[in-house]
Amino acid sequence: MIRDICRGILFLREVNVFHHDIRCENVFITQNLDPKLGNFKYARGVDEMISINLSNELMNVVRWMAPEQIEKYKKNKCNELNYTLNCEIYSFGMLIWELCYEKIPYEKKNFQEVMSHVLRGNRERLLSGNFNDPNDHNIQKTFMKIIDEAWHHTPHQRISIMKMSETFEKLALDYPINVTTSGLLTDGTIDFDGTITAKNLKIPQFNESFLFSIDNNMDIDLNDEKLENVDTIMSLDEGIEFHQKRDHEKAWKCFDENSNLGNILANYWKGYYLYVGYFVKKDEIQANKFFKIAADGNIPDAQFRYAVSLYPEITTNEEKRKEFLDYLTLAAYFFFKKESIKCVNNLFE
Repeated sequence: MIRDICRGILFLREVNVFHHDIRCENVFITQNLDPKLGNFKYARGVDEMISINLSNELMNVVRWMAPEQIEKYKKNKCNELNYTLNCEIYSFGMLIWELCYEKIPYEKKNFQEVMSHVLRGNRERLLSGNFNDPNDHNIQKTFMKIIDEAWHHTPHQRISIMKMSETFEKLALDYPINVTTSGLLTDGTIDFDGTITAKNLKIPQFNESFLFSIDNNMDIDLNDEKLENVDTIMSLDEGIEFHQKRDHEKAWKCFDENSNLGNILANYWKGYYLYVGYFVKKDEIQANKFFKIAADGNIPDAQFRYAVSLYPEITTNEEKRKEFLDYLTLAAYFFFKKESIKCVNNLFE
């Protein structure tokens, strides 16, 4: 979810738009649990010589507001043009904290206390949780590091949006979600900040609705001698399972074989292994070729990654710039509601 929100912010950056109000309340969730960044009420173009005055909204937004913005309103310089991408990154860091700990930032502080707290360089606490799965602990550690870097008091020292994106993309691939488990857990299931005792942790029940039904009418003779000499090719799901277990050799074998059979998603995984150098030698040029194949097969992750691969050339090559925007837009359409895209486009009409 955080990865997809980051993609949204990156997309807005590429079309030169500031959202101005990044917080969980402005992220909408579809029936399929896909996050959509919405509420473009305060959005504006990066180059617009108009400052968004949030004086009347400070009570609602100050908990996510960057310190330089709080300082501006405290000094009553509401129309000062000092909003930058670094302000968005700070707010995004607070949104990540909000998601990770399932709490409103500074929920026990009033408006004035929040302003004073942040301007003194203080932030919310970053606490480690108690998890049954060690992978959850590793994921949280990465989030905590990113949040801390996004909260830096000096704007230009905050983590870049591209660095955030790269980290989240890698997390999503290193720790893929198991499609056989329910997307939503009961509230209080996971101990994000160590306040829930281990004995009260709830284990989500297996959801049979995600299983594919088996056709019992299939007539296959497993004793057929013709089958004895047939080399079995692993399914893509098996390859992903090996990837989750860090068995990169078997995972690569699966992705490579399925890629050679024309499996679009396998092309994406093959590209990723070439990109990061899992089991095989790192080769970004070859990786991007497979990303493009998968991108043209309507794999949104591949569309995004291929677009990112074109980014270094967009300032010197107009064709690459157009291709970059085309693929980034394709990826964005998958992750945003049409209404949100329409709001962005309206800013330029």
